[in-house]
Amino acid sequence: DPYLVCNNQIKKTVKESCYDQMNSLVLSLAGGNLSSSLKYIKEIENEYFAAKAIHGIAGAYGQNNVGKTNYNEVINICQDLSSSLQSSCLEGFLLGMIEGGKPGEEYVEGIKFCSNEFMEEGEKIRCFNNIVWNVKTTNPQKLAYVCSSLDRKYRQNCDRTQN
Repeated sequence: DPYLVCNNQIKKTVKESCYDQMNSLVLSLAGGNLSSSLKYIKEIENEYFAAKAIHGIAGAYGQNNVGKTNYNEVINICQDLSSSLQSSCLEGFLLGMIEGGKPGEEYVEGIKFCSNEFMEEGEKIRCFNNIVWNVKTTNPQKLAYVCSSLDRKYRQNCDRTQN
């Protein structure tokens, strides 16, 4: 069990970090396959820590596969998880793609991912909100450009962030 060391941590913050940062080990054990890595998540009894773990795994997977993976497949994998883990999976993948994206254009693949037809409307809203937040904090000079490229219904955080 790659998470055994995490289970034995006493401090919540250390435990959270442990579950999140075991991502490379778990992906390696799963042969780099997001779907195969889920068997390790299913063994985590605490849903909160399972969400931290899937966020980390999906993030590492996204970072390693920017523009090289089938977004429909990732969305289906995330949507097949329990409802308490779905958003952590989708958000982790998105943020991983942003982290691994081309400097100055980290948001480009994220917009493609968030626009995917397989994503439910609530997921799309959260997804685009994450992109806007990320651009605002890492590349604010691109915020107006990114916001203008989004469908009006996904610009709600654009309006809030530019005030």
